[in-house]
Amino acid sequence: METKNVLNLEEKELFLSVFYGLIEYTNTTFKMDPTLGALHLTGDYRDEQMYPIRNKLWEQGAPLIRDFVTKNPYHYSFEQLQLAKSWENFLSDQFVLFRHLKKYSIFLNDDSAYGVVGTSRPIELVAPQTPMFVKAVLLPFKDKVIYDSFLEGSPIVFGSGVKKMYNDVYREIKQTKGITTKLNEKESL
Repeated sequence: METKNVLNLEEKELFLSVFYGLIEYTNTTFKMDPTLGALHLTGDYRDEQMYPIRNKLWEQGAPLIRDFVTKNPYHYSFEQLQLAKSWENFLSDQFVLFRHLKKYSIFLNDDSAYGVVGTSRPIELVAPQTPMFVKAVLLPFKDKVIYDSFLEGSPIVFGSGVKKMYNDVYREIKQTKGITTKLNEKESL
């Protein structure tokens, strides 16, 4: 049975291959952690080991991703390179993880609502409490929006007045702009 609010196995493997490759490339380029190894081949890591490298990747952003795609250091397929290139259009922000729905979880920022699916697990298993503040990196993935598998949550409890305010914001965005379920993609290779 395929779950709609998480990538399927084939999509998950594609995501991980590209993400691990970019992490390894960032690590090698900036000489951050010599113990990391061939992450794009093994996937062998600890979150606390990968987290600072992941932050460096998104801090460097599109120029680093373009360099990765141009050099293709791990001899990736066209599909893998297309996915990496699409991540030039990542969105790193503070969001309100507002609600979990069947198709996706709703992430709100200043003026948009994003329908985000999990990469390997549904987001409601990672962060069941809503609403909550989260810092996340959203990525385009084919016809979906995903996050890079790291969520930084804030242990703030929302009162009923704040919950009502976010409900109103969500309804307004949904009626005027709709839920964003696909991030704009860059030109193809």
